[in-house]
Amino acid sequence: MRKKRLSKNFVAWSAVVSFVTACVLVVCLVKYSRDKKTRDLKTATAAEKPPGTFDQLLGKEANTSVPDLESDHATRIVNQALANRDTNQIRDFFILEGDDTPEQAMKELIRINDTEGNISRIEWTRLKYANEGNVPQVMIYATKEGKRHLRTAQFVKSADGRWRIDFDAYLRKCIPPLSEVVAAESGTFQVRVFVDQDHYYYGIYSDETKWKVYALTSPDITEILYAYAKRGSRQDYALRRIIDTDEKLHRATLGIVKQPVSGLRQFEILRVIAKNWIIGEEDFEKSF
Repeated sequence: MRKKRLSKNFVAWSAVVSFVTACVLVVCLVKYSRDKKTRDLKTATAAEKPPGTFDQLLGKEANTSVPDLESDHATRIVNQALANRDTNQIRDFFILEGDDTPEQAMKELIRINDTEGNISRIEWTRLKYANEGNVPQVMIYATKEGKRHLRTAQFVKSADGRWRIDFDAYLRKCIPPLSEVVAAESGTFQVRVFVDQDHYYYGIYSDETKWKVYALTSPDITEILYAYAKRGSRQDYALRRIIDTDEKLHRATLGIVKQPVSGLRQFEILRVIAKNWIIGEEDFEKSF
């Protein structure tokens, strides 16, 4: 009798275990099916999203196509452009913006050569992203009196299909010159600078809950400038996006204003014009 009861108990427990196992399998299959549908739906939705959405800008650059400019070609253009002393050929190598003339460009190139010395090394670097896509660039090292200088030649493809160096980006052009920006007591300026986070809150920009401070630096000045963006503003989001990379130096073109009541070297950020020193058709901040 005891063996018979044990046998019946074993059969009963086996049935329970089998039933539970079957239920678990059914639940897993249903969950897998639902997860698969969710993944497929997300994939389809992502594929249908137009480029330039906020999510894409934060997660991945909208334009990841690689320009067809090889390193040898780029370095050859740089060597020819900087060796040239014929104003008639300036536009063969450089893109000039606004009212800039070949004569003015040549004057600036000669000034840079006299100030920074002869080129010691030219180095192709990987592509950098600017407002409208990837930008090929070449680093140019020069030495004078034991001091090393560095400039960046950034390339843009012209309407005729030829690659040319953006002259204003090469100059790190600021309006007015950066030395005048530092000395100004008030005014609005456009600057090409390196930007990073900072912690200097002072004067009218003391409230850390209202302002986010960024340090602006440049090889053209010895001072550090402090620029403030309102937290949660387009300018703040755009600057956070610029510095959220593995790059050691973060380039940006900014519109800034000096308030008469602000402290020494304190500015307010009005515009984030470009995510580099090449200016696009629209401000970079408009993506946010």
